[in-house]
Amino acid sequence: MLSGVAALVGAILFFWLGYRSIKFKNIKKEFEDKWCNSCGKAIKVGKDVFWCPDCGKSLTKFNDKHGKKASKI
Repeated sequence: MLSGVAALVGAILFFWLGYRSIKFKNIKKEFEDKWCNSCGKAIKVGKDVFWCPDCGKSLTKFNDKHGKKASKI
C-alpha cells in the first residue's frame, strides 16, 4: 500500500514538473528584439507587437548576433 502511494506521488510530481518546464519555455519565448528604423534602436517587445511604442512606426526583426537589423516583418 505504501509503495502504491509513493508511486502515485512520484507520478504526480513528475508530470507537474514537466508541465512547469513547458509553461516556462512558452513564457520565455514571448519577447524578442526588434529594430525601429525611425528611432534607430533595438527594442525588446512581445512577438505580437509590430509597431514601435515610442514613435508608432513599423518594426523590423533584429539579428542580435551580428548587431544588424534583419528582414522587414
